[in-house]
Amino acid sequence: MWVLRSGRVASAVVLALVVLATATPFALALAPDAVAQQRAPSTFAQQRVDTDSVRLVVSVAANGTASWEVQYWTRLDDENTTTAFESLRTDVESNPETYTDRFASRMRSTVAAAENSTGREMNATGFAVTAETRTPPQYGVVVYAFEWKGFAAVGDDTLRVGDAIAGIFLDERTRLVVEWPTGYTVSEIEPEADERRADAAVWRGSETSFVSGEPHLLLTSGERATTESGTAGSGGSDGDGTADGDGATADGPPSH
Repeated sequence: MWVLRSGRVASAVVLALVVLATATPFALALAPDAVAQQRAPSTFAQQRVDTDSVRLVVSVAANGTASWEVQYWTRLDDENTTTAFESLRTDVESNPETYTDRFASRMRSTVAAAENSTGREMNATGFAVTAETRTPPQYGVVVYAFEWKGFAAVGDDTLRVGDAIAGIFLDERTRLVVEWPTGYTVSEIEPEADERRADAAVWRGSETSFVSGEPHLLLTSGERATTESGTAGSGGSDGDGTADGDGATADGPPSH
């Protein structure tokens, strides 16, 4: 099977999110070694790819559906790593179901647990995987994507985001990026984001640990946002108006 090593520590990986067996609201964790005991088909070669960072990019729509991306970033800084990643990319392109099947199974379990926890109808669909290079500098990026219907609670001109992943665990190399539709502003946010952008909040595991009920975002749209006291905004951009590689299409290097 293909092997990714998170943070330069080797562990057999089929990329997945795993629900921890905790009380409601449940905790969600990235578990790169969660399926190490499972064997891929014998036709798969053994390769080593070092994963330097993990990014969870959640783009919430006005109807409460969220487009999720789980991005694994690897610095292609030597010939061996570059060759291994190219082999992995070829295999992902040739056999995507081998990678998405287990990921989809685990995510459906995660979504079902969130549905039970929140009492809100949910569904996970549209699972896909890609592997590509992004520059500068040169990175290999494996991206798992899916649609999470019912992820956010929809109210009158509001979106409540976070209860579906309350207590999510981010290790020091993982960050969570929550993006929202244009026209919405932040009325409540807990904890304060490590970085605020025009339409997004970023939490880094190296800086923030979520407790029960976190993260929490109350987003308000339209005229209601302008009439609320304080007119809580989205906090502005990251300084130069560009993302640093967190977004689905950004291609900059990871920072911790």
